[in-house]
Amino acid sequence: MEVSGGVSLPEDVIFAVLSWLPVKPLCRFRCVSKGWRTLISSPAFITAQRSHAAPLLVGVFVAPASSDKLDLQVMDTDGNVLRVLSGVLRSYDYGRLLPTRLDVICVDNLGNGASVIDPATRAAIAVGRQCRRHDDVRRARQTNVFGRAAASGAYKVLRLYERLLGVWPERVVLGPLCDVATLGGDTEPAWRQRPAPPFYTCWCATCTATVNGVIYFLPSGACCKYLARPDVASFDLEREEWKETIHGPELRWPKPWERWSVALGELKGTVCFVQTVRSGLHGPYTDVNIWLLADPERSLWIKEYKVYSTSSLFSVKPLEVLFDGRLLLLKTIDEVYGASYSYTHILQLYDPSGTYGGFHGRKADV
Repeated sequence: MEVSGGVSLPEDVIFAVLSWLPVKPLCRFRCVSKGWRTLISSPAFITAQRSHAAPLLVGVFVAPASSDKLDLQVMDTDGNVLRVLSGVLRSYDYGRLLPTRLDVICVDNLGNGASVIDPATRAAIAVGRQCRRHDDVRRARQTNVFGRAAASGAYKVLRLYERLLGVWPERVVLGPLCDVATLGGDTEPAWRQRPAPPFYTCWCATCTATVNGVIYFLPSGACCKYLARPDVASFDLEREEWKETIHGPELRWPKPWERWSVALGELKGTVCFVQTVRSGLHGPYTDVNIWLLADPERSLWIKEYKVYSTSSLFSVKPLEVLFDGRLLLLKTIDEVYGASYSYTHILQLYDPSGTYGGFHGRKADV
């Protein structure tokens, strides 16, 4: 293919190089020549470019003070906002956006159930509480986790909750209890009781990950207390039962001046275990160690990445490995204002060679 005033290049070379570019800069190359414009507009090229494209991200952000609604924003890894879904959530529901790699998203409304939203159509499905009044579950803790069964492809919501019986001071706490609801059909999904987890699990999004139809949980409090080798509980969404407990990777003992946290996530198609170690003394730094689960039956973990930062970070969670090998990270920075804490979330790309790059995020759940 020949460009005016330039050297002729083989079309397959141009095809291969341009297909790796993001859409926004790619559109500029349509002006190079008629041949390039025809190539970029061809169905084969569009298919190839989409297969190389980085994932889209969805975040929930606080709306202006004049509104009680939250907006969902769909953006690419360059930080460009592609679509805004306005007012899909109420700020006073205290909902949190659950991490997922599916084409739909789930908002955990805690005791008020969950909402599953299709960003493309704005369609929403409510998975309600459906609790009997005499059980007094309104005052019990509850969390909801979303995923898709591996074999059937059915979308399901798992909820863990406590049931409070009796009247204070003789009130009894039962739990944690486990229910599952399957999405689909014209009626509101109904909860089905399932076996309780093997141990009391943590309910925060940091300590939970859904990978290939299995939901993984860390023990309660694991994110803020040291465990040399924390266990990992796993729930199979297809069979709707708890699997054998997995032992986590062996963690190094932190130094007296270090603070640390652990998290679960998904990377390279498997569950990953993340340890963040930071220090404000002897110069601020953060070490992030990332293991991938290689064999759940033998509790075998492979240490895949070690990320170093010269700043002190509250936590770091990997979200994706891009086609060029860079890691998309969600970094959380905690700042102290008097007696209160403020958390800022930053999306950033990390090159395993040791170079940070990317864009600054905003206060959001991703």
